[in-house]
Amino acid sequence: MAKNILILSDSEQPELIAAAKKLGHKAVRVPVGAIGLGIASTPKGFDRIYMTDADYKQYVDEPDFEVDCVLCRGGLKGLHGLAVVRHFEENLQIACSHNAEGIANCTSQLATLQKLSSAKIRIPETRFIYTNDLLVSMVDSLGGLPLIVKALFGSQGKGVFSIKDNEALFWAFQSFQNAEMPIILQRKIETEKTKDGRTNDIRIWIVGGQFCTAMRRYSNPDDFRANASISGKCEYYEPSEEEIAMAIAAANAVGLGDSIVGVDVMKDDTHTYVIECNSNPGTTYIKTVSKIDVFEAMINFITNKAKNKPKKIRVFNATSASNKLHLGLKYDVLRAKLSFANNEPIF
Repeated sequence: MAKNILILSDSEQPELIAAAKKLGHKAVRVPVGAIGLGIASTPKGFDRIYMTDADYKQYVDEPDFEVDCVLCRGGLKGLHGLAVVRHFEENLQIACSHNAEGIANCTSQLATLQKLSSAKIRIPETRFIYTNDLLVSMVDSLGGLPLIVKALFGSQGKGVFSIKDNEALFWAFQSFQNAEMPIILQRKIETEKTKDGRTNDIRIWIVGGQFCTAMRRYSNPDDFRANASISGKCEYYEPSEEEIAMAIAAANAVGLGDSIVGVDVMKDDTHTYVIECNSNPGTTYIKTVSKIDVFEAMINFITNKAKNKPKKIRVFNATSASNKLHLGLKYDVLRAKLSFANNEPIF
């Protein structure tokens, strides 16, 4: 049976929308900032989702559009984004590809590592500090330099540094302290390098608790970060049963076992390590090397989830005359006076 899919994303999703159409479904993309939440005040009340008339016409443009399921694809890391995901999944109890807690765990590098370690999944030896009083002893406990320094939040290789000497360590730590940010220290994993000096890691896609696809990503010759978004170099990778089991366990550990997760692993001469988990794995490079269509895989996953959770919701018009009267506000005037930054609530 055809399903109506609401894709929560701040970026256009033409390939997902096309995949939904090909599979006989209807998908619309709505940025998270366009959604308001209605939270009922009484036991018999109904929680709701609101959009302005202008946003509804721009992003949905179908009268009485009823949503069967929600596919989360970016822009959901802030307080508002997490609140919207939580509202869909918990308050409205509609089939949702992710849960807010899992997204929050993946957003924080530290939370991810804590969840993985708690589940007894091998990760790089890690330290977390805020004050320089612990810096020297924590570096020594990791075996000294070189090591990896990470920011608490970051993606696509941003906020990650390879530290080889004391001067670079001091510069990095001072930069974090000036920004009043804690710092993550990790023992460096030495992967096998290519002839031209490239390091590598492996991105394993887990969809609905099962292996979907994987790729090996290479760094630039003069860089240690094996992010395809930086180097543009990757290839299909066939993970072992052990690596697949490890990736599935990692997805479960961060709370996204029945979801869409990109699990990054690295291998040295002895062990395999989970480096991080991504609740919104990018498709730019995996789609060029994968043996299956990742867009169709995501659509099939969320529509099958909707079959087991058959509930529809409507999006309500926040600018209708009745709502204006109920709120006691001239919405258009109010909207002109308020401003939002990074989709965060202003009060």
